[in-house]
Amino acid sequence: MEDVTSEIFGQLNHWLYTQTIENREDVLVLGHLWILAERCLIPALQNQAMDLIRTTLDTLPATSEKLKGLITLVYDTNQEQHELLRKAIFAKCAFSSSDWLGTLLPHLPQNLLIDITKALSKHHDGLKNSDKGWANISDDNPNCHVGLPQKEMPKSKELDEILLDSGDNDFMIIPG
Repeated sequence: MEDVTSEIFGQLNHWLYTQTIENREDVLVLGHLWILAERCLIPALQNQAMDLIRTTLDTLPATSEKLKGLITLVYDTNQEQHELLRKAIFAKCAFSSSDWLGTLLPHLPQNLLIDITKALSKHHDGLKNSDKGWANISDDNPNCHVGLPQKEMPKSKELDEILLDSGDNDFMIIPG
């Protein structure tokens, strides 16, 4: 296992003897350990690591480099690999506050953004039509139109009247 660091292998070795995970707060180490347990077919270690990953994800700020490293580790691989770990990261990202996700958004890999977009689309499909955006927009309530302010035009010297822009390129004449 050339791609396994001595630290992660040491974590596995420790777990084999004690059935406990030594480095419980480092989400990136936990992710590597979960992946190694997946490769070695040790579901009990995967489950322990997953419980710690989920707990740790709930406390990490979106600016955490360890969080960004875990997301990159899991999402820069083959789609079929690490499915359950992907689901945990997806759930954290997709169902977190918009502030938290907004901070992290520029650092998310394309595959994760696609997963989040698909989930939002499925959620949208399940809404009643009255809850969907376009159903709330009608001809008499054009919520997507830009408001046009009325502009007062300069007085006409000859007519001593004010031309007022009514917003639809028609001018009304108001006696001065």
